[in-house]
Amino acid sequence: MSDKGSEDQAKLAKDTRPTYSSIDEPSVADLIVRGMPGLRISDGRPASAQPNRSGRKTARGSKLNVLSRAIRVPETLAIDFGDTFVVVQIGQSDHRRTFAVHENLLCASSPQLKKRLREIPVEHNQKQLSLDCPDPGAFALYVQYLYTGQIPSKPTSVTASNEYTTLCKLYILAYDFEDIPAQNAACDATYAKAMESNGDIQNSLPQREHIDIIYSGTSSPCAARRLLVDLYTAYAKDEWLSTHTETLPQQFMGELALNLMKHRAAWLSHIIGSKEQYHKNMSSEQMFQTG
Repeated sequence: MSDKGSEDQAKLAKDTRPTYSSIDEPSVADLIVRGMPGLRISDGRPASAQPNRSGRKTARGSKLNVLSRAIRVPETLAIDFGDTFVVVQIGQSDHRRTFAVHENLLCASSPQLKKRLREIPVEHNQKQLSLDCPDPGAFALYVQYLYTGQIPSKPTSVTASNEYTTLCKLYILAYDFEDIPAQNAACDATYAKAMESNGDIQNSLPQREHIDIIYSGTSSPCAARRLLVDLYTAYAKDEWLSTHTETLPQQFMGELALNLMKHRAAWLSHIIGSKEQYHKNMSSEQMFQTG
């Protein structure tokens, strides 16, 4: 094989992980269900989590994306979904929703769920699981990600629910499930939304309620916390910060201050002026009295 061929093969095999990842090694389910690392779609962006679809339409008529990815993969990458489903009950009373998910897929994705499912008996190829999840929509999004490798959270209208709220709740769910690839995907989606600001990213940042969701549901170190801090370090306005200082989580404020000091550039040294800059001006009357 030529040197150029070896270089091309090495580039294709190179792992393109998210910037705000919590781990370096993807799970088996991440490799099989969510796509192969190193593949790229038509605009050159990494396609680390893309479904096996090629322009067909779903039963509901929604068109699936055409992707430039290999349709044939090694047989060793086949995943055994098994024949046991987990019937998952989410929510309370009128807001309760039911989901049916392959047990093998849940176990391959979430160590926490795997432990719980070990203790549940199988009846008629099913296991019953009730989860204390305050938002069934977040779990629905999680199931979508498990099966397709995509997060269908992008609003289709201006009246759609807040996408940042949805993505933050998805991250917390994946955090509780110990599903690190799903955490990384939620961070990627949050990052992508922030960058879709049409040049006005300062007014498109996650807001106080989104920061509250992440900081109340996680502990440091945390990739989602780091993403929020970095976004505010780079783009936040001082007016916004001064308005919300009293209501923002103190941990966020502390990490933001440290991050600002860490990334303070040498060219900012001009902020420090002469010693007279820090003098309080005296009125003419005061000057006369002291004279």
